Amino acid sequence: MSYLMIQNKGELPIWGIRLLGLSSKEEGQIGQFGTGLKESISLLVRIGAPPIIYCGTCRVEFTIRTVHGQEEIHFLLSEKKGDFAAGIWYGLGLHKNFGQIDWVDPWMALRELFCNAIDECGVDLLYHDIVSTQPVGIEGCTRFYIPNTRDILSAYSVIHDKLLMLGDSKVCHTTQDAGNAIEKRSSEHVNIYHKGVWVQKVDLDSLYDYELDNISLNECRLADAHDVRIEMAYVVAGFSKPMISKLLSIITNEQATAYVELAIMYHIGSEVRRHDKQKETWKAAWDNVFGTNAVIVSSCNGTDYDKLIRNGHKPIAIVCSSMRRLLVDICGVPDISTALTNEQNLFDVVYEPSEKECVVFNGVWNKFKEHNLIGSKTQPKLTLFKPHTHNTSALYGCYINDVCYVNKEYIGSEWEVYTCIEEIAHHLSGASDLSIDFQMYLLKIAGHFSGMVS
Repeated sequence: MSYLMIQNKGELPIWGIRLLGLSSKEEGQIGQFGTGLKESISLLVRIGAPPIIYCGTCRVEFTIRTVHGQEEIHFLLSEKKGDFAAGIWYGLGLHKNFGQIDWVDPWMALRELFCNAIDECGVDLLYHDIVSTQPVGIEGCTRFYIPNTRDILSAYSVIHDKLLMLGDSKVCHTTQDAGNAIEKRSSEHVNIYHKGVWVQKVDLDSLYDYELDNISLNECRLADAHDVRIEMAYVVAGFSKPMISKLLSIITNEQATAYVELAIMYHIGSEVRRHDKQKETWKAAWDNVFGTNAVIVSSCNGTDYDKLIRNGHKPIAIVCSSMRRLLVDICGVPDISTALTNEQNLFDVVYEPSEKECVVFNGVWNKFKEHNLIGSKTQPKLTLFKPHTHNTSALYGCYINDVCYVNKEYIGSEWEVYTCIEEIAHHLSGASDLSIDFQMYLLKIAGHFSGMVS
């Protein structure tokens, strides 16, 4: 029979096989629960691959025996060790179904055995291989021999992907006190690691895999999904300019919403907001990918998109609202409200009026002047405009910064007179639409123009 053999320096104490819940691990080591070895033995026994452990030269075998009508895992030593005699079956205090609900994958047993070995001796003194020789022990070392069933071989075949310290993983970025972004070695969904050990998979595509420092694991060695997203956000928020550029390059892709980095963008934005340097880095990455003339819009089918093109800008449609908030509100990337002037936002086209087109406007101004309503004000400028075609209601005119805008379509109609009166009234009163001050000023004008008030 062939075996998977895992060896590390140092001899496992026999009493440690029995004592459930004891963990002698220090901070920074992988293990912490004190149950992994026992659950691994139970799992391996349960799937028909009971291990043989050599503590130095002492061989430890496992089997299931029935005691008082109940099955219990027992172990047998080949030589006396401490209080345990050779040739006697000792109860392990565990049923073979211990952990059966959560511990179902042979990889979980290999994970525990490898991690325990690494905690004891480090990676350099760890040895593992498929061997076909009879199990044998050596002084000063612990050896685990696991029968090479199909399930064990399948689990062992991915060990270098599941344990980063054994593979050739490349760290692309490190965020202090948060974790690492790791280069993906396959197109699988995002893989999450903790202390170099694979924890779980998130069912979304990703640009990178992530090793997270601050997630807490339960006894199934799984992390809370919300905690994973928050910790991933810390790492992504601290990306370098080239990595942010890589992320930005996918945001216009129709499949972009399937990426985990965009799914956690709200949390990323909250973290970037706290660091001025990272705001600058994200803005620089935007300029690098799209250019300084690029402007964010929410859709490539709206009027804003066409309006930006007409005014010489490069619109970039971003569906992810959290990404838009991050780039616009936090990092200062322009959207249509900041990229275009008030005129460009309000009107399709503006015109300088001809002398003929100024006649009514000048006449209205002179009427105000005749009734001593202008005070120290000077005549405002007149500009004509053509409204955007998407406007659903009529726009007759408006007043902005000493300029009266009048809709060119109403030149020559009675609405030209009404519009000129209203916009000049805004100029003279300084009051805004729908305000009580503007209402009172219009009443004052009516009184003067009617001759009932002098």
